[in-house]
Amino acid sequence: MTLYLNKQEYETLKEWLPPDTVVVKAEELGTDAVVQGVEKSRMYERKEVKDFLASIHDGRIWEQLKDLSNNKENYEPFVILEGLGFYDWTVKKWKSLKDYFAEHPERKLAFFEALAAFRAFGVGLVITTDKSDTALFLTHQNLKLG
Repeated sequence: MTLYLNKQEYETLKEWLPPDTVVVKAEELGTDAVVQGVEKSRMYERKEVKDFLASIHDGRIWEQLKDLSNNKENYEPFVILEGLGFYDWTVKKWKSLKDYFAEHPERKLAFFEALAAFRAFGVGLVITTDKSDTALFLTHQNLKLG
């Protein structure tokens, strides 16, 4: 089966994709990844945890969920939330979500609210620990749905 990735996602994930994976690098995909299935197709938007936290803080997440849900006629929409923390370049230190919320307790409930909103928007949520797990998941979905 063929896995469709936008150019940026291909560059990010290529070293973890199995060598026999057929990848189409699409310039105008409109999302990060698409798995064309026999009976159903899925679109995936990959978000690193740091970007997800920022999109909650600045409010982008709501528009992004709305945009994803607008494609439900053609695709089952999913967000892949990648990582269990992030490297904070300002302090040159790895931060877990627990560390982040200890520093920003006012953002903790917004995080949980955003996670709960996925269901309301009809968008699936997949949590992976890193890029290699994301590549593993996408290639598995590609085989499973094809």
